[in-house]
Amino acid sequence: MSSVSPQLGPLSGATNVSVYGTNFVHLPESLSCSFGPAVTNATYVSPEMLLCDSPPAALEGVTEVRMSLNSQEFYGVANFSYYGASGSIGLLAPS
Repeated sequence: MSSVSPQLGPLSGATNVSVYGTNFVHLPESLSCSFGPAVTNATYVSPEMLLCDSPPAALEGVTEVRMSLNSQEFYGVANFSYYGASGSIGLLAPS
């Protein structure tokens, strides 16, 4: 596992996170991602990409994301940041 995108999402969770790496294997029953202590199912896209939905979090801040091919041993590390309501954008306009 080399990186995740996006690297941030709301405390409410449900951010569709792409997990990038090499040599991922299509094992639909046992692919998973961990966001800190919380574990979610992963969807195989290709040997270089998985998809995981971020789980809800109680606190803002950075957590480590890891992936597993067997839902028991997790490896790789990428950072994912949770933000609260104050992290929302109200208006974007050209300057």
